[in-house]
Amino acid sequence: MNPEKKTKAAEQKKKEKKESPKEMTTSFDEMKSPNEKNITSNHKPEDIEPSEPASTAKDGGKKGKKDKTKEGSQAQPSQFLKEKLAEIPSSSLAAERGQNNTSLMSLFQKIEINPLPKTKDIYDTYRNEDVNYRIIQTGHSLHNNEISHSKGCVQILQAVYSMINDLNIENDTISTLQKKIDMNKQILSRYVPLDKTVENIFEFLLSMTQEFSELDEKNRKLMLDRVNEFQELKFGNGEALLIKNTMGAICDGDSILVPNASSVLEKVFGEAHEKGKKFSLTILANSTSPENTTMALNLEKKGIPITVSHINNIAEIVQSIHKVFVNGICIFSNGSLQTAAGTAAVAMVAHKFRKPVYAVIRTIRFSELSFMDSLQVNQSEKLPKIDNGFRLLYDLVPDKYISVVLTEIGKLPPYSVPIVIKQMKITSY
Repeated sequence: MNPEKKTKAAEQKKKEKKESPKEMTTSFDEMKSPNEKNITSNHKPEDIEPSEPASTAKDGGKKGKKDKTKEGSQAQPSQFLKEKLAEIPSSSLAAERGQNNTSLMSLFQKIEINPLPKTKDIYDTYRNEDVNYRIIQTGHSLHNNEISHSKGCVQILQAVYSMINDLNIENDTISTLQKKIDMNKQILSRYVPLDKTVENIFEFLLSMTQEFSELDEKNRKLMLDRVNEFQELKFGNGEALLIKNTMGAICDGDSILVPNASSVLEKVFGEAHEKGKKFSLTILANSTSPENTTMALNLEKKGIPITVSHINNIAEIVQSIHKVFVNGICIFSNGSLQTAAGTAAVAMVAHKFRKPVYAVIRTIRFSELSFMDSLQVNQSEKLPKIDNGFRLLYDLVPDKYISVVLTEIGKLPPYSVPIVIKQMKITSY
């Protein structure tokens, strides 16, 4: 072939290669609809610049223009988001991903979704509405983890007891009491998410007031007696019966795995050791919540053999233990157990190796609802040392992984939960 023809052919190929990307981009842009061109509704059309080839980025000739485009095209965040973003270190990665992570976190119910109101401010605001000051103190204490959940429930009942005792028989009515109870429930929900236990407490209180048609001295005394009886049944004598029934599941020589800590389990193991039962515990450590480590230290001081391990080693741990004790937060009508995050994996491995899983829970935590996975009912909290990081608080353990449910009324299979709930409704808890 003639050398001149070869040169012309090479030049023609180079020319086609240079022109082809431009032609493809033009034809693709023509196919786009106006909505597709402005992908984000927060971007203004005049602020959007066409994408630059990789070669121009190397030259740095349009860096200033690109930075200007990024600043102008950012969505205007809300005041809440501005405060959250102000806590994030000023890095390009955090600035780019802050909005995306915030939208993901909004899928779940956050514990600190609103700033925590000060006790004095909220009391001054609602003073004319007779909001009980003990409810506000209990909300603050639960929010800051200063008291246990059981103690918080007892304080709620004591606050309602004083509320009933302070009623003016001449001016107040049953309807007034119901409004006060409902208002205190709403105030408490501003501090902590109301779990099933607290929901059942307020449901009992409202249903109790509906049994009385008028407010007089006799009916007030009956309501006070009912509140005291409920408190003793669920949190006084009821807790003692729960501890007794749970201790009956511990045998001499048992090696027990405890994936999540609770004040009830700590009392169970402490009293079982005092009564001479020989057993050992393996407690899973959790870096984000120190309750497990605290329980391990307290029980070790009493002379109980303690091994602290991590969930990464769960397959090896389960093979060397005899049973698993799980603290339940709520159990639903389909037998699924809501508990601390990570427990479902432990229960699944224990079921695989045919090791029994005992769920320790009060009947007041039984719920008539039914859930199939943990994403339907969950909460999240922010991780302190990770930018825009959060973790889910709860797991949902399927009923097939639970061997026995231990309560203050005795041992139950998971499928008997609906029967207990129906009976509690009939007898008003």
